Amino acid sequence: MVRSKPHGKSIDWYGVGAILYEFLVGYPPYFHKDDRQLYENIIQGKLQTPREIFSPLAEDLVTSLLARNPLERIGAIDGLEDIKLHPWFAEVDWDDVAKKRVYPKVYEEKNLRDKSDRIKISDLTVKDKDEADSIFYTDPTLKYVEGWDADLL
Repeated sequence: MVRSKPHGKSIDWYGVGAILYEFLVGYPPYFHKDDRQLYENIIQGKLQTPREIFSPLAEDLVTSLLARNPLERIGAIDGLEDIKLHPWFAEVDWDDVAKKRVYPKVYEEKNLRDKSDRIKISDLTVKDKDEADSIFYTDPTLKYVEGWDADLL
């Protein structure tokens, strides 16, 4: 896509890999503040998979989804079935997922130094929530893209 060449369905699996990477790391793969460098990184940069974040299975899945050659990308041959068979998903019951019988596991936050600045949304009053919402509409550094939701209506 970066090179403006034709692409097939395999590009969607690349997108899934990019989202999964960002979920795990907190920023997109190949990230750079400079757009030119970002494009260069996407085309030929080395994907960073920090060992303290990625298990070997997570690294294998993400790098397989982000393979530059679309024909080598997991999902390119048998689509979702290829991905569902990846060992990272070994404990997932896909039938339960399809029937919406899967609930998120909640893990305790470990090794956080200071929790004093954290708040529980349920502790906020309606006024607090309204004030937080109003920041979005009054802060000029936040951008609203007109019409982004048109296809949802």
